[in-house]
Amino acid sequence: MSEENVEVVRRVFENAQTAYEHGHFQESLSVEAGLLDPDFELVPAPELTTEHYRGYDGWERFMQNWTEGFDQW
Repeated sequence: MSEENVEVVRRVFENAQTAYEHGHFQESLSVEAGLLDPDFELVPAPELTTEHYRGYDGWERFMQNWTEGFDQW
């Protein structure tokens, strides 16, 4: 993996952490324009859920479901 790709991933994770802390799950994905296809599919580990999630709306649903049990993210 190139250093440029590593830096993109680092930026996404840093921005995602800030967005998560404020409950802005969709924004956490859209910080790097063009990084993800808008119709991407998220397939979580089967230990978490058997549901699959599609696109930014699916990502937000997954994160809301996954984090609802936390007092603080």
